[in-house]
Parts: sequence; structure tokens; C-alpha cells
Amino acid sequence: MLKITICSKNPVKIQAVKEAFASYFTEIEYKTLDLSLYEGVTSQPMTSEETLKSALSRLKIARRLEKADYYVSLEGGLNRDAYGSFLTWYIGVSNKKGEESITGGGRMATPSIIYKTFLSPCHIKLYK
Repeated sequence: MLKITICSKNPVKIQAVKEAFASYFTEIEYKTLDLSLYEGVTSQPMTSEETLKSALSRLKIARRLEKADYYVSLEGGLNRDAYGSFLTWYIGVSNKKGEESITGGGRMATPSIIYKTFLSPCHIKLYK
């Protein structure tokens, strides 16, 4: 039985991982982890670099907490630069040997009001 640890409690992310692995393997046991309170994991990354670091931190923490064949981390964040505000993302996969693969960094334009909302003190209080 293949053991997969998903570094999230987000149902959309969990379903995406399950569908991806089910297309290659038949007997799979899944474990989901809520890592939001661990150091190095950002509840809402606000830069592309922070998004990547958080995805990698989730993998590292999961490997310490669980024994699995694979660990999967999906992290979405916001980023702002001279061209506007963007949603960015990274997906990390690690195996039980500690070998990692990372993909992502894709960008999707978002209205500036979304980025500004996440910076407002009111939102920060409500979000945390």
C-alpha cells in the first residue's frame, strides 16, 4: 500500500492530490496534515519567494511528523510587482528518501484590491 501525506487540510488541494496519484496507483492510503501553526509555514504568503519557502517548509515538517512514501505540498500566494498583483503557486513533492521536486511559480493576474485587502490590518486580525 502506497502511503501519501498531503500537507494541507484544504479539500480542493486534497482532491487534486488524490486524483493525480489515483491516475498512476491503485492501493493508496492518504494522510492529511494541518501544518498552519508550524514555523516556516505562512497562512497567506505575500510574495513568490514566501510562497516557495512555505511549500518547502511544509514538506520538511511533514517528513518529521509522518512516515510515508510521498509527501505533497501545494501552496498559493499573492505577489505584487511593477506589472500588478498576481496569484502565484508552488507544488512540492518529496519521497521517503528526502528527494524533492518543485514546480510552479505560475502567475495569474488578480485585481489590486485583493492584494490590498490582505495587507489591511482589519483582514490580518480576522485572518489569523
